[in-house]
Amino acid sequence: KYASRPGDNISEKHNLLPIPLSEISLNRLLTQNPGWL
Repeated sequence: KYASRPGDNISEKHNLLPIPLSEISLNRLLTQNPGWL
């Protein structure tokens, strides 16, 4: 009754992983995924 369903407590930012800063530094056309700024 009180157990949450899987995926119900995940925030929007956790749909995508952050892009490593080293990768963004190598390619200036990359932008960080939303929520990971």
